[in-house]
Amino acid sequence: MRILARILGWLAILVAAGAGGMMLAAVTSGQSPAQPLGQLWFAVDPGSLNAFQAIVERYLWPPLWDYIIFPVLRQETTLVALIALVVGLVLLIVARRRNGNKRRLFKS
Repeated sequence: MRILARILGWLAILVAAGAGGMMLAAVTSGQSPAQPLGQLWFAVDPGSLNAFQAIVERYLWPPLWDYIIFPVLRQETTLVALIALVVGLVLLIVARRRNGNKRRLFKS
């Protein structure tokens, strides 16, 4: 269970980093970062968005695109980045080791 939480945590952190990169690309090109993530992604690189959709629908699971990814792409980029970052950090903190081997996420 911890390994699944860790994988999902890192995946959420990657989503937050991707959304942050999209916001940075929008600002450097003179666009507003406060627009839907899918619209921003399409403005930055439409080919990669189409390829991502094709991969998800053909090789993973078509309802994953329809019911999870597409609604996320319709949300504001800053909101997606913030929520993904918080969820990722919470999952990584929950999944940390609690036995004698004290590995910490953040050193204090």
